[in-house]
Amino acid sequence: NGSIVAQIGNRNDSRVDQGGYNGSIVAQIGNRNDSRVDQGGYNGSIVAQIGNRNDSRVDQGGYNGSIVAQIGNRNDSRVDQDEYNVSIVAQLGNRNESDVDQYGEGDNGSLVAQLGWNNMSTVTQNGYENISGVLQAGWDNTSTVTQTGNGHLSGVLQIGAGNMSTVTQSGGGPTID
Repeated sequence: NGSIVAQIGNRNDSRVDQGGYNGSIVAQIGNRNDSRVDQGGYNGSIVAQIGNRNDSRVDQGGYNGSIVAQIGNRNDSRVDQDEYNVSIVAQLGNRNESDVDQYGEGDNGSLVAQLGWNNMSTVTQNGYENISGVLQAGWDNTSTVTQTGNGHLSGVLQIGAGNMSTVTQSGGGPTID
């Protein structure tokens, strides 16, 4: 296992727990940022937080990769992955919240990008070869994506204020080659 943690500012907190063959990089600049990385298996993670009171949680088991970048204040990101998944979360602004859960046979991928403030995104993928992309720009936007089964693809684009979307897909879709 290998881990690099760099913190600049006051009262930042970082905890990394790894078992297996894992690598992690955590960088926090600002005040009162909090990062937790828990990895078991063969995983890689990068967490970068710039601002104040940002919170990131990464929990990975199996063979996964994740990147979390948060710039602003009071942003919150949760990534929970098991078995061959990849996620990227980028939040720029204030009080944005992202929750990514990927389980199942693996090969799921998700991208969440939120620009602005008070945006919320939840992505849940359980199965094999599911792909989700969410881009929200503005404020008070909400997106929920739930994909269960195999080979589903979804894309959400919301620009403005107070938009809401829900995507639910289940069953055996075509596999993605």
